Amino acid sequence: MNPQMTEPGARMAGEDNTRPDGPAPHDDDELLAALFERSQAAPDEPDPELLQLRPRINWLRPFLMIAVIAFSALILQKFRPELEYFFSPAEPIALGDATDFPTRAQTEPGWTPDLQHNRFVSLAGIPSRRTISCSPPTRYFKLVGSHLYVEEPLSDVENALECEKSKKDPLGEDIDFFAGQGRLLSMDRVGVRYDGLKDFYEAKFGELFCDRLTPAKEQKRLEDLRQILRGHLTEKFKRPPTDAELEEALKKERVCHNAWVVLADRPPATYWPYVALAAFLALISLWNVAMLIRWSIRTAQALKS
Repeated sequence: MNPQMTEPGARMAGEDNTRPDGPAPHDDDELLAALFERSQAAPDEPDPELLQLRPRINWLRPFLMIAVIAFSALILQKFRPELEYFFSPAEPIALGDATDFPTRAQTEPGWTPDLQHNRFVSLAGIPSRRTISCSPPTRYFKLVGSHLYVEEPLSDVENALECEKSKKDPLGEDIDFFAGQGRLLSMDRVGVRYDGLKDFYEAKFGELFCDRLTPAKEQKRLEDLRQILRGHLTEKFKRPPTDAELEEALKKERVCHNAWVVLADRPPATYWPYVALAAFLALISLWNVAMLIRWSIRTAQALKS
């Protein structure tokens, strides 16, 4: 017998027309349609497993941002005098010749020099009691007739010469005349910045600053003043003064003085690096403030969900 020939694609009698692993190929469209309908049945329904997850919040981040803001504010506060000086008038206050201060105070009752803290000034005078600081290279001196001290930077060449002289003569020679401009500061308002300078002038020249006055220093200064005044009054009256005359003269004398320092050759425009730093810190602070607000909003939304 010849076996019965079948056409290609024809099924043998009794052959199962279903696949053991799923529906027939012609059912794929129906399956896809069913899956699509199921997915569209509740498109906004959250996954129960996701609901059980708590939002992860980085609680350290806001503290870091607050720390950056606080640090920037601290630096800006520290440099506040320099920033104020930069924005002060560029025209200097003319103080005149410091040598004339005592004469004007005697001839013009109530007159005092126009000394303003942290302002740009111009002045002149005869330097005295000079000293040198070799690191950084700076020359200090006091103007005759006033309690104005000058801090003058030195060039490299001047520093080498002056420092060599200071080793041989610590007090040095006074220069003939000074005329210049600079930043005027009250020593009482700059903290411990000039404590070293005050120590030097108090030890070497007997200067007594009011912010460093102690009862012991005051008593010693009064005793020294009594001795000096007793000699002057004896010469004036041709006899020893009485206690009342001596005490009356003593009332007119100052036991201590408030000192001022002029930072020579430092107009307001030279403090622009402080402004640049302040602008940089301000931008950093503003950025951190914005990030902190954004973090707060997102965290509140996360906690509500």
